[in-house]
Amino acid sequence: MEPSQRSTSATKDRRSIVSRHPHLLAVLVAEGASATGDAIFWVGLLVWLLDQPHGTGLLGLAALARLGPRVVFGAAGGVIADHRDRRRLLVFLDLSRSALMVLLCVWAGSASSATVLLIVLATYTLATPYRPAVIAGIPLVVGETDAASANALDGVVRQVATFLGPLLGVGVLWLGSPSWAFACNALTFAVSGLLFLRVTPLAGPPPAARMRKSARSLATWWESTREGFAAVGGQAGVSLMTWLVFVFSMARGFELVLLVLVAQDRLGLGAEGVGLLSAAIGVGALATVPAVSRIASLGRPAGAVVSSLLLSSIPLALLAAISEPWAACVVLFAAGIGVVVFEVLSITLVQRLSRLRLLGRVFGIQNSAVNGGKLAGSVLAPILVTWLSLNAALVAAAVAVIVPALLAIPGLRRVQRLTEARREELQPYVEVLRYLGLFDGVSEPALERVAAGLVPVHFTDGTRVLQQGADPDDLYVIRGGRFAVLRGDAQVATLEQDQWFGEIGLLRHIPRSASVEAIGDSDAWRIPGHEFLAAITEASAPSSALLDEVSSRLAELDGLESTP
Repeated sequence: MEPSQRSTSATKDRRSIVSRHPHLLAVLVAEGASATGDAIFWVGLLVWLLDQPHGTGLLGLAALARLGPRVVFGAAGGVIADHRDRRRLLVFLDLSRSALMVLLCVWAGSASSATVLLIVLATYTLATPYRPAVIAGIPLVVGETDAASANALDGVVRQVATFLGPLLGVGVLWLGSPSWAFACNALTFAVSGLLFLRVTPLAGPPPAARMRKSARSLATWWESTREGFAAVGGQAGVSLMTWLVFVFSMARGFELVLLVLVAQDRLGLGAEGVGLLSAAIGVGALATVPAVSRIASLGRPAGAVVSSLLLSSIPLALLAAISEPWAACVVLFAAGIGVVVFEVLSITLVQRLSRLRLLGRVFGIQNSAVNGGKLAGSVLAPILVTWLSLNAALVAAAVAVIVPALLAIPGLRRVQRLTEARREELQPYVEVLRYLGLFDGVSEPALERVAAGLVPVHFTDGTRVLQQGADPDDLYVIRGGRFAVLRGDAQVATLEQDQWFGEIGLLRHIPRSASVEAIGDSDAWRIPGHEFLAAITEASAPSSALLDEVSSRLAELDGLESTP
């Protein structure tokens, strides 16, 4: 078995990201269909509730049924996203919600308000693992190098859905009853589920979940949840971004209430004028598409994060002094730019800072922060309007973002410096990993993740590193000395520097096929199995050097077994 040779760099692919990653188109269309249908459903639900006795009070309960599950069960949804086959999970969630919408459509004429709200609660409870599974799966679909661009497109698609959905909802209600809106949502959920069925990179359990039988696997879901909270609380950059996400989302919650009042009371457009204001935000989002991926790829994103927060919030305060619809649309166009840039930056930064196997849990917790912020803002907005005034509430909504954004500048800069220092510290390890054919096709960020997780280990003569028949856990890259490969008591091979061992059990999900012992004092890097599998998954297929090595070793072992 010869040592692996340096891999050659492929010519940079200049095609569009969707052309390079066809499965991304299915993800974006599925997300867009699901979000648009949900917005249509929400408009129909509000109209249906207002026709019921005590309709105004039911609106508050509906908002609680929509946002409450995501706040309470967000972390649990992240655990599910990290433990289950994400393709099957997303298909199940979409088709289950489609079935609930069909029931709601059939029962809308005779069901009580309580029954309808229970179906709404069940629908949004099912939605809790949805966004964590999608966001954590994007690096698997496009690789970490293109993750920022994919996040940008995903953010724009969702922004377009937020203004297009309500407009379509009004059109659906103009043509028919609220049950038509429920039927549209059933259809869009079904379409989304069928599209996710085609996204094969999301198939199979996440890398860490494949190793649940190993000694280092997570014993319980509670431990998994705690690990997710520890990942958010223990990493300064992740915890700071989670707080800023909450603050940002609170302003979006203010908007849900205040833009309706601005359209009706300040601009004279009537309550339905909120569709025009939402459209202005959406157009700003669309205008950001050509630049946002470059912004997300900035090496020093602290300034961009703060700028995007200010751009998304200051227009709210300006609305307090605006009485012309065109002027309101101009400032909300600017807000739409800020909204998309912040959403893309926050997702991309957290993807970079978090361990890949914890992404679902981290984004599950962030999902709680998003919806908790929206719920807080939507509850506080009418209180401020009642106690103070609409203008004061608009200014308060802007200040609630501006002040934390400015206070976060030192923390963001500190995280930026620590991240840069960490990258420089890892660079020697990354260079070696890049040299190995083992990681051909794996992106620089993914190699940094592997480097951050590896542990240098020293073995004395005769140390048994791997035991034949044991469950697979880690991969080892030899950095010095030699190691003997044993099948039973017979030595079948000797491994030296720049070779590796432990990959067969991890790739084939089988017990160790041979034992490995140190020959003299030897050194190696121990790479956690889930990190290795995540990196190989990101590369779409194992490298040819890795596959050739596996085939060669299995052939030698099979030949040994067939020898009398």
